[in-house]
Amino acid sequence: MSEISKWFKVRRESKAIKMMKEHAKKTLQIIKDFREEIKEIFGGNIEEALRIHNRVELGEKEQDSLRRLIITELARGELPPSHRGDLMRLARRIDWIIDWVHEASRIMKVLSPYVVEILKNLPEMKKVILKMIDETVEAAAFLFEAVSDLSKGEIEETLNLADKVERREEAVDALYEEARKIFAAIEKPEVCTLKYVLLLQFVDAIENTADKCEMTCDQIRATAVSMA
Repeated sequence: MSEISKWFKVRRESKAIKMMKEHAKKTLQIIKDFREEIKEIFGGNIEEALRIHNRVELGEKEQDSLRRLIITELARGELPPSHRGDLMRLARRIDWIIDWVHEASRIMKVLSPYVVEILKNLPEMKKVILKMIDETVEAAAFLFEAVSDLSKGEIEETLNLADKVERREEAVDALYEEARKIFAAIEKPEVCTLKYVLLLQFVDAIENTADKCEMTCDQIRATAVSMA
């Protein structure tokens, strides 16, 4: 059994492990909040959407603080530097997910007064965006489970969950391609104002959120293999 595997098994309830699981759990909740924000905006409920946006912003700041605490806690531990580095990189990659979902939320805050009208001209886009977000929520849910299983030293289960995250990210990629085709099919270039550019940036941010879920799972895989 490797040193990192022994460390996980003996210290399952250590402060660093608890914080790592909380980091992944809060990430999932923020992405769920983001989904609710977008649904409210698409429904024309801008005031409620802005309240949810504020939760997303607050969550992003809290996650930054939590990541710093995790790194500080890991730096105090007795793991070899290479293993500590694995876990520190994992915490940072989870933070990247939040960075991108926060970016998507900020773009949509700017677009919120106009998005209902924009989507009237792009009727298929609304469906594609909501599917992209649903798949991203699924990716984050599997990611949380993977971190939980990693913390228990359950390597096979962890790797299986990482594969599920990757499949959700692939589904988002396919939907992202659909979104690009919708933009490419616009026949009147004069309607492509800055608002449409922002909408495309918003779709980019969702795709990047899912991509960072996959990248985080690559780090989970690397950590899990080192535990075997």
